[in-house]
Amino acid sequence: MQTALVNDLFYRLLNRQFKLSQWRCRNYLRRKVTPCLPVLLVSLLCVAVSAAAEDNEERLQTIDVVADVPETGEVLHDEFTGSHQHINQSRLDRRDVSLGEIVAHEAGVQSLQSGGFGTFSSITVRAASAAQTGIFLDGIQLNSGGNAVIDLSMLDLLHADAVDIYRGSTPVQLGAGTIGGAVNIVSPSAGDEARTRASFGFGSFNTQRAQLLHSARYNSWDVTGALSFQQSDNDYSFIDDNGTPLNSADDTRQDRNNAAANRFSSLAKTGVQWDENSRTDFLFQATSRELGIPEIRNNANNRASLDTDNVRLQISHTLNSLGNWNSRHSIFSHTDNE
Repeated sequence: MQTALVNDLFYRLLNRQFKLSQWRCRNYLRRKVTPCLPVLLVSLLCVAVSAAAEDNEERLQTIDVVADVPETGEVLHDEFTGSHQHINQSRLDRRDVSLGEIVAHEAGVQSLQSGGFGTFSSITVRAASAAQTGIFLDGIQLNSGGNAVIDLSMLDLLHADAVDIYRGSTPVQLGAGTIGGAVNIVSPSAGDEARTRASFGFGSFNTQRAQLLHSARYNSWDVTGALSFQQSDNDYSFIDDNGTPLNSADDTRQDRNNAAANRFSSLAKTGVQWDENSRTDFLFQATSRELGIPEIRNNANNRASLDTDNVRLQISHTLNSLGNWNSRHSIFSHTDNE
């Protein structure tokens, strides 16, 4: 009897403890787990969607990006922090304007010309003087202490494949800093295919033009040659006040006398690729101009003239992979005779 009573009391105690554990479990689930059910459902849904997307995923083909390696000494325009403008060959193909007129169309560039074709022409950048604006040919500066201002009328458009304008600062690759900026003229070079271009033109005031350019590549050598002749009488009409600007009664319209100009220019350029790390370039440019000097009174008997001869010789040698160094060295001779 006593044993049965003890057993009954033991089972009742276990049953009570079991019910208490069930209540605690339900209370824990209600307070802790139930608020997290939406988050668990959303997570399971995201996992299911991600697994379905992976099953339907299409793998794209590999895309190879190939970029040209810049030549040693070439200005890296993406790294240049100043203002830069590039004039390509399509804009330089015009033959009815001069180099100074094309460059002057760009923002921040001003052009000064004293007359018609063949007369003195210069440019300035951002209001700096012409002497404070660097003019470069293939990265070699043309204006120096002995010839601070470059006459752009002596540079033929046929001798330019592109023009780069740098405002305010000069790239370090050009090697010479100027206050206003710099203009770098890129001469023609041979491409993968040979090209020959010839042009003839006639215009008002007896303007005539004949030009020829040829470039080709022969194995490791590339050559470019150009010849150009232009001339104009520049006998445009103007109002002559006869030296009395306050008296319009004696004003007459006359043709300009002794203003004719003719210019002959030539370019020879060759380069040789010795190996993948070594190259040498030669450039020879010669220009001859005869320019009449009009008199202020427009005297028909005036025969004054100015003859100008320019000769430029440039040699550059590029040597890459010299240890961790790339190098480019240039020697040049620029001669101006008047």
